[in-house]
Amino acid sequence: MSKRMLKWLMVFTILLTAGAAIATVSRAEEPAKVAITALWARPSIGNSQVGAGYFTVENKGPADVLLAVEADVSKTVELHTMTMNGLVMKMRRIENAPVPANGSLVFAPGGNHIMFIGLKKPLTESDSFPVTFVFEKAGRIAATMKVKNPGAAATPAPPATPSMSGMTGMGNQ
Repeated sequence: MSKRMLKWLMVFTILLTAGAAIATVSRAEEPAKVAITALWARPSIGNSQVGAGYFTVENKGPADVLLAVEADVSKTVELHTMTMNGLVMKMRRIENAPVPANGSLVFAPGGNHIMFIGLKKPLTESDSFPVTFVFEKAGRIAATMKVKNPGAAATPAPPATPSMSGMTGMGNQ
C-alpha cells in the first residue's frame, strides 16, 4: 500500500471514529420525553395511615417502564392496581407499570394508583409534598404532588417539568 493511500485510510478511520462518538454523545444528551401531569392525592380521613395518589405519564418517545415512586410522606410507597370481582374490590401491589411508546399511562381512582403506607402525618387539603418517579429509561423525575378533594382534582394540572398535585388518604385498613 502506498504512503498516500495509508494516509487517507488513517484520516477516514479517524473521521469515522469521531462521527460515531458524536452520535453517541448526542443520543445520551437527548432530553427525556416523559412528562408527569395531573398529579393529586386525597386528604386523609381521620387518623388513617394510608393515602392514595394519582397522575398521568405522557410519553413522547420509546416505550418505558415505571419502576417505582418515592416519597418521604410515608414509610412505604407502592404501585397498586384495583379490580372488581362482582361486588368485591381487590387491591394488589404491582411491581411496575409499562408506559407505551408515544402514549400515556393513567393512574386514576378505580384503577392503578400509588399507595402511601404508614403516613408520617395526615394529608391535608392544600398541602403538597415531593415525589420522585423512577423509570427504566427516563430515569428519575422529581415532581410535587398536591393534596386536593376529588372534585377539585378533576381539573387537570398543566404539564410540569414534571410536577404532581394532589394525593389523598384512603380509609382505615
